[in-house]
Amino acid sequence: MRRGNLRTVLCLGLYVLLTLVRTASAQVSCVTGVVVDKQNRAIPGLSVYLIHPEGKKDGPTITDNFGQFGIANVQRRKEPYYVEIYWGKQLYARRVVIVDHDINLGRIVL
Repeated sequence: MRRGNLRTVLCLGLYVLLTLVRTASAQVSCVTGVVVDKQNRAIPGLSVYLIHPEGKKDGPTITDNFGQFGIANVQRRKEPYYVEIYWGKQLYARRVVIVDHDINLGRIVL
């Protein structure tokens, strides 16, 4: 193996190890939900973002054929997050959540 390739493999291995250790020691949760219309039909293809208390925006995750979405590895904290749901650039819903455990927002009707 060439010296440059070995260095790259070692750096990637160290990065993966540190990421696993950090994730295992952090208090993280999941935020899930289902987006439906007023007739209770699933709405696939919507963009769902998680807005952190300090303003950082994660996502999007896209609702599946059943309108379901899930955002994993959300840092637990007492300050509120916002979950925003978009169709294209149009904001359709915004929910405030305190993530101190796994959160299921249930059905979000648009």
